[in-house]
Amino acid sequence: DLPADLEGSILQAARELSEAVGPGFKLAVRSSATSEDSEASFAGQHSTVLNVNEENLVEAYKEVVASTFSPRAIYYRRRRGYRDQDVNMSVACIVMIPAKVSGVMYTVDPNDSRQAVIMISAVWGLAADAVEGSVATDFFQVGKRTLALESSTLAEKKRRLKADAAGGVSEESLPPEMQQAACLSAAELRRLAEYGLKLESHYGYALDIEWAIDPGGKLFILQARPLKRAQRAAAEDEAASPASEAAAAIAHPVLLQGGQTACDGAAAGVAYVIESDHMLHHIPQGVVVVARQTSPRYVPIMGRIRAFITDVGSVTGHMASVAREFSIPTLVGTGRATAAIRHGDE
Repeated sequence: DLPADLEGSILQAARELSEAVGPGFKLAVRSSATSEDSEASFAGQHSTVLNVNEENLVEAYKEVVASTFSPRAIYYRRRRGYRDQDVNMSVACIVMIPAKVSGVMYTVDPNDSRQAVIMISAVWGLAADAVEGSVATDFFQVGKRTLALESSTLAEKKRRLKADAAGGVSEESLPPEMQQAACLSAAELRRLAEYGLKLESHYGYALDIEWAIDPGGKLFILQARPLKRAQRAAAEDEAASPASEAAAAIAHPVLLQGGQTACDGAAAGVAYVIESDHMLHHIPQGVVVVARQTSPRYVPIMGRIRAFITDVGSVTGHMASVAREFSIPTLVGTGRATAAIRHGDE
């Protein structure tokens, strides 16, 4: 049980919010810990509980606080050099947006800041599955100077995550015409890019922005934090050396191509194909992990693997951010890595 004064204060704040926005409101209850979004992002390491009503607010609060001591959060902060006492959990309770479409925007390419682009990923409904990495997303690249669409990749979107009237969230199948359609119009892409440029100018650095558009077409910025970029040596930004050109010319069969580079780099090792996160403790040192999807649950294995490849996932997801922090070469959204690469192949 929470201390009575703390529980009373939380419920009183909820009552005051109800008076301001009207009864029956729902909340996104999310972590706001010290050290988050600083030199370390803590992306996806702490819990968020969506579409919480007043009756469930205290339980949601406890779930978020308890996530400070999940195995992946403990591993992450110790790997990044934080002591347990450096991370004190506060909980942000934010009025829920019933998103028609939502996603993530980067104001630079995290692997190559020389490219003047804005990168936007989007899904129908709520973006929780998208940032977790369990669903495919539409991906758009917008020119930073012209705000024109330079490239796009549309995913097959069979379902969406929606807020339930009674509280909580559920999956809903999409009609065929929405499965192949782009989540964002040209006007919405331009408006997002304009917001991204304004926010980047205001803060003075590259940003990782979560956003949502409600059924009425209103755009909400849910979060803006410093974008974690890949740590590359300056020499790698220069023209390829003769040695690397020679390596590229060696006639190896291409097993897999496509997808998105979440963290650039090269690695070699034996392929370890995983079916679920229950197998994580079996993963040996020095392997290349191949998985169906990205997930923040994979963070505890990052200290012992060489690289990561997935069928599903986005360069803008939480695990992509953590991979860049740990400098683990990561290729996501390939569509068929688990089929193309066999367990045990070198």
